Amino acid sequence: MLDSMTFDKTTHTITYAYTVKGVLDDDEVLNRNSPRTLLLQEVRNSTNLKLYKEAGYNFCYVYYSAQRRGKQVFSATFTEKDYR
Repeated sequence: MLDSMTFDKTTHTITYAYTVKGVLDDDEVLNRNSPRTLLLQEVRNSTNLKLYKEAGYNFCYVYYSAQRRGKQVFSATFTEKDYR
């Protein structure tokens, strides 16, 4: 579930914060599914991010546990170098 989206003007980074529930709310299960690889593929293929990618923005994804309130379970940041 998407909790928030923020933008840091100085670093040109869009950050998406999510809360994971259920089966994915387990560090082992989450990391077994190669979230960094899947997210990078999504960024590369997303037409919604086209203008931001053309402008060289960074994309940060942060996932928090619903069960362990506030515990960060995964984070990944992609730069222009990653998605080009």
